[in-house]
Amino acid sequence: MPNEILRTLETDILSFTQGLPYWSQFLSEKLLSGVALTDEDHQAAYQYFLEDAGLSEKTERPDIAIICKTQSGYYKDDLKLLKISGVTGINALVQDQVMTLGPNLTIIYGANGSGKSGYIRLLNNVFITKGDKTILPNVHDTGTPPTKAAEFTFESGGTKSVFHYPTDCGHAEFKQFSVFDEKAVQVHLNNKNQFNFRPAGLSFFADLNEAYKNLEELAQADIDKHASSTDLAALFDGESNIKNMVADLSAKSKIQYLKALLPFTAEDKAERTKLEGEKAALTALKKDKEIQDLLQQQTLLASLKTAINSLNRYFTIDQLTKANDKIKDCVEKELLAASHDIDQFKKTSLGQIGGAEWRAFIAAADVFARLQDKGGVSYPEPGDSCLLCQQPLTGEAVSLVSAYWAFIKSKAEQDSKDAQAALATFKDALGKLDLNVLPDTGILYKWLSENKAAELALITAELQMQLKLRDAIIRDISDKKVVNYQPAQINTAVIDLITEEIGNRIKKLKEADVAEAIEKLQKQITVFNHKEKLGDHISTIEKVLENLVWTDKVIKAKSKISKRDITTKEKALSGLYFNQAYIDRFNAECVRLKGAFGINITHTGSAGTSFRQLSLKGRQPSDVLSEGEQKVISLADFLSETILSGINKGIIFDDPVNSLDEKRKSHIAERLIEESANRQIVVFTHDLVFVSQLITYCQDNNKQHICHWIEQRDGKPGYISLENAPSYEKDYRNQNIPIAHYTAAKKPECSAKDRETYLRDGFTSLRTCYEVLVINGLFKNVVQRFNERVSVDTLKTVNFDIAIRDEISSGFYDCCKFMEGHSHSDGLPYRKPELEDLNTEVQRYITIRAKVMTKPKA
Repeated sequence: MPNEILRTLETDILSFTQGLPYWSQFLSEKLLSGVALTDEDHQAAYQYFLEDAGLSEKTERPDIAIICKTQSGYYKDDLKLLKISGVTGINALVQDQVMTLGPNLTIIYGANGSGKSGYIRLLNNVFITKGDKTILPNVHDTGTPPTKAAEFTFESGGTKSVFHYPTDCGHAEFKQFSVFDEKAVQVHLNNKNQFNFRPAGLSFFADLNEAYKNLEELAQADIDKHASSTDLAALFDGESNIKNMVADLSAKSKIQYLKALLPFTAEDKAERTKLEGEKAALTALKKDKEIQDLLQQQTLLASLKTAINSLNRYFTIDQLTKANDKIKDCVEKELLAASHDIDQFKKTSLGQIGGAEWRAFIAAADVFARLQDKGGVSYPEPGDSCLLCQQPLTGEAVSLVSAYWAFIKSKAEQDSKDAQAALATFKDALGKLDLNVLPDTGILYKWLSENKAAELALITAELQMQLKLRDAIIRDISDKKVVNYQPAQINTAVIDLITEEIGNRIKKLKEADVAEAIEKLQKQITVFNHKEKLGDHISTIEKVLENLVWTDKVIKAKSKISKRDITTKEKALSGLYFNQAYIDRFNAECVRLKGAFGINITHTGSAGTSFRQLSLKGRQPSDVLSEGEQKVISLADFLSETILSGINKGIIFDDPVNSLDEKRKSHIAERLIEESANRQIVVFTHDLVFVSQLITYCQDNNKQHICHWIEQRDGKPGYISLENAPSYEKDYRNQNIPIAHYTAAKKPECSAKDRETYLRDGFTSLRTCYEVLVINGLFKNVVQRFNERVSVDTLKTVNFDIAIRDEISSGFYDCCKFMEGHSHSDGLPYRKPELEDLNTEVQRYITIRAKVMTKPKA
């Protein structure tokens, strides 16, 4: 039908925006016109949002005309990355290097450790990537690390733009390039990935979702600002219905209900004063603390009575008689033991025979004698020596010692010892008695002194009497003196009387408890207090209620900011316009890369963004595929997303063929050369075979390319030799390039900075001339750089000359000296090269080359 409108992504997006509220249409118009949203735009949209919610007076609104552009105004169709320069502070990369990039394929070849990873990590930090962004300082540099920096020169519409890392990375140019490195392989393969590149129309939904989030944050900030920081309930001590009404304030509360309780009148104040007087009178009868104190004294008195009864048992007539009996028994048995056969020993010249010291001496000697090892024979025997002087014992002495032993083992002596032990035990028990059962620092003593002073004096006097009696008994036991003591008993009846009085007092106090009446009065007083407080703070409460009502409206309006609708629509349109296109592209890439392994792709949506997940028969591809197959699938996923974006203008690859066989390398090389016709392709690699394949495909298909060499010199990675590759070797088979640099540097208008660059590039190109001379002139291309094959047939044309070898080596290393400030071999000190140094070295090369090229064949 001629009037039928063709359905497109743009028409579907426009249809979606027509159903949005004004504030959302305002945001949509900005986003779909390619204009970045500003803070002012977000504030304006929020103002419209408040107006629609009835929270602000409506203002004049501009008309909205939404135009959906398929390509955002941020991006440039003819964008090219011309060069990377000014790199500092990136890993250990050497500074002051320049890396130019061609319009199609650029190859950067370098061995491991040459600095490729440093550049890739820099590019991961500025371009779109799922790779490694870690930038490390130079661990070998002990000084202050330089600031991370780099310059990126772009060109569009014939105009060059220079942006600096890290300050300018927000520019759209950086979003038109992407990087694929080793880490990205597993991310593409196994993760649930968001599309970094998507059609501009579909990216609108993610942008609108972010704008909605910003709007929600503004609303939440307003909600927080209107939230009351005053704890209104804390203004009211105690509990009442008034306090409950204030504490339960909500957006549904009615301020008139609180105002109806006002005012607090003079009559209210008088009634409160009356109630407070009644409460004071009742409070005077309230003795809870006194009851608790009396109960404690009752407990302490009971403990005191128990302790006194225990003491009394030691000072009864029976116990005192028992003490005298033990003294008498001990004395009698000591006298009996002393009179037993003592006379037989008195004929010796020793004094105090039979005394305590004498007995102790004999007993100790007996013990010591038993300790002597005599092979089972008792001491003494004839021939034994005296235990003291070690003189031989006479027969009479042996008999005397034996008599000693018999005496100390007699029954009388043993009975004496037992009686002494029993008396000592009795004495020890008395000594351990604790008679300080009513210390003057205790709670009970203090209470008795304040309330029962006479009773306290009686109890302490009787305790003192027992203490004196105990000390007298101990003294008489020590002297073994029998004394007829009078019993000393403390009468606990006084304690019983005090305890009974306390019990009666407690009973009386409990009967007079008026807590319930006091509580009732206090509730009435609290109502009047809260009524007065309500009058003092009614304006604050009214303001809080207004904020609650306002906040409730904002919360309800905020709940209608539906990001789910955005996600649902994005998912539907992605499925219709993008997801299937992505699946078709992915499958096509798998076929082109010889990787059609039956990979499945599922799509999900969240927060206005689509995600994809790769799988193979329900499992992660990494669980099933080989390492090489994994890389192919990841590369297909990466290329599909990038190509479908419509905005990508360049892809950087970091060793994309690691662990692949030559056949797969060839497939990938062919695919990258093909894609270089559509966008800039930059390949960092250490694989000479892959470099050869890339260059061969370019030459066979007449595709443009440039190749640089990145290398490490004297432990410093990142030195770049521009346009140094097999395809350029024909240009280095003579001195023309170094001479061109010399000529440019010699011009009068050449600046000092440019002259230094020409000199450095001149020596670098001259060094390459020497390398080509070795390959092409000296060895007749038997072995070539970037080529794994060896031409054995050409070996017969080689005629090696030691003298020429030494001249080439000398010239080569002198070039290195001027390039780097020292020679690889001799450690010569740095001398800044002059213009004539380059001319001298060029002439020297011409002479050496002539010798090589005129050398007769064998």
